[in-house]
Amino acid sequence: MSPLIAFEPVSLASWNPFVVAGMLLYGGIILYFYYRKEQRKIDDYFGVERALTATERAVVAANKRRYRPIDADARLPSATKDGWALVDVAWDATETAFESPLPSADEISALRPGDLVKLKFRGPDGGIERLWVEYRRADRGLLRGVLRNDAFGPAALRSDQPIWFHPNHVLLLQRSSARQP
Repeated sequence: MSPLIAFEPVSLASWNPFVVAGMLLYGGIILYFYYRKEQRKIDDYFGVERALTATERAVVAANKRRYRPIDADARLPSATKDGWALVDVAWDATETAFESPLPSADEISALRPGDLVKLKFRGPDGGIERLWVEYRRADRGLLRGVLRNDAFGPAALRSDQPIWFHPNHVLLLQRSSARQP
């Protein structure tokens, strides 16, 4: 029984050496840029200082122009009052580039009850946790929601706990399934 397609063994010695060299060079370039990108991800994860790319510098500059400081408000959590605090991610974005862009002011103002927002919480030991909060309502420049998962760190953070936060605290948002197209 004969195969439908017959392959003859090909020796690399029969190839044009310039073609082989070009293929090796091309493959090497692809590997170099792939591993460089992966190393950048690893460095970002572990907080290794590195120079920003031109695109990242442009994003950081735009974030600096857009940044509005958070006014003091007794409803906002603080480390002294609550044992934990929220991280101003909008301020962080004026110092470094994030892997994904922060939600815009328009996206945050379009929040509806039931939508989820991810906030960064800083515990008393300085550790950071990212937790989901279900948005409920806005009131005089602040947003109110309910914590949707338990923290590993600060014992004071438990599911169903009400949380006041500022739009600058929003790291990510996710529309409720009822609003998905």
